[in-house]
Amino acid sequence: MVFLDGYYEPTLLFLYEPHQTTAGRASVRYDTMHLLGVSVNVFDEQVAIVWQVGSLPMDCNRLVAIPKPLGGILVIGSNEVIYLNQSVPPCGISLNSCYDNFTKFPLKDLKHMSMTLDAGAAEWIGSNHIALGTMDGKLLVLTLITDSSETVRSLDLEHVFDTSIAYCMNLCAPGRLFIGSRLGDSQLLEFSVYKEEIKEEASPEPKKSRIDDRVNADEDDLELYGEQIIEQVIAPNSGNRDAENV
Repeated sequence: MVFLDGYYEPTLLFLYEPHQTTAGRASVRYDTMHLLGVSVNVFDEQVAIVWQVGSLPMDCNRLVAIPKPLGGILVIGSNEVIYLNQSVPPCGISLNSCYDNFTKFPLKDLKHMSMTLDAGAAEWIGSNHIALGTMDGKLLVLTLITDSSETVRSLDLEHVFDTSIAYCMNLCAPGRLFIGSRLGDSQLLEFSVYKEEIKEEASPEPKKSRIDDRVNADEDDLELYGEQIIEQVIAPNSGNRDAENV
């Protein structure tokens, strides 16, 4: 359960499984996880359902709320990561081949990473990035790739550092990430997020004018006579070419 950002009233999002399944019954029943968004009116003491999503992979177990201006929710499972928003199509990535035949949810293929997120930790660190910790001590950064309208279109995952096995994460301050561990030393990391600058391609050289290509006229003559002298020079040249062709 998490609070969603960007709503006028307090809005809770629940992750639940109405019809339970197991790994042994995955071939018969899969995609059993659901999301339920509930808006709470504290003055009238009423609740209203504002968002429902079904048929999520059965191993989804963690939610991370994405703040404005992006908004939405990040659903993390053992084998996949999914971004959901009420106003845009969903997108997600598959981290291994375990769910090739056990989910119909559309996922981007990142199976070459061959990893899982069992018992991991996750924390929003700003600038469209989420830090993910795995049970083997890897620190990953998930990037929400957006278009010009600040709409999430894709996800990208990258391994950046090795740490203690993370049990929890907390962004203490901008650029300061605390990693709590049960099996090792807890760590306080300092980080910076850099944006890659795309260099503009050099503009092509301007094309030479027709006058410069065909006639080498004197600048003083051009000032006195204008284009008339050019036409007189071009006409004989064109006539000679026609004669040669004949």
